[in-house]
Amino acid sequence: VNVYYEMPDFDPTRISPWLLRIELDRKRMTDKKLTMEHISEKINAGFGDDLNCIFNDDNAEKLVLRIRIMNSEEGKEDDEDQADKMEDDMFLRCIEANMLSDMTLQGLEAIAKVYMHLPQTDDKKRIQITENGEFKAIAEWLLETDGTALMKVLAERDVDPVRT
Repeated sequence: VNVYYEMPDFDPTRISPWLLRIELDRKRMTDKKLTMEHISEKINAGFGDDLNCIFNDDNAEKLVLRIRIMNSEEGKEDDEDQADKMEDDMFLRCIEANMLSDMTLQGLEAIAKVYMHLPQTDDKKRIQITENGEFKAIAEWLLETDGTALMKVLAERDVDPVRT
């Protein structure tokens, strides 16, 4: 961390002394094909220049994100304005709660969860016409979702718009 601050590309005096340290589970990161850089980019996209996010390498023993608040450049206001502002530690706790509940790292925001299943009943099987002209019900894996975002799903490169 100290090496990061030796040649900063920002004003180090603006950084809050409070730090939010988040340790991530390597197995879940690997299962979801996430990288530390990807998560940091999502945090920066969501909060912009208001937060300073430092992350270690994906091969490190522990995967750790360090997040600090960047204070405004206009300096300290008078005491009356300071009284209305939330303390940095409480503000970091609010940011943590927001990130854990509302930030989407992958997928579509409108779709909360996807379930895969192989249909057992004929009403969910795909009907195909055989060479003899007969109808045959074929069981194919289906994806069912909590939530809908049909236009966004159809715009995805790997989605077959004919069979969706």
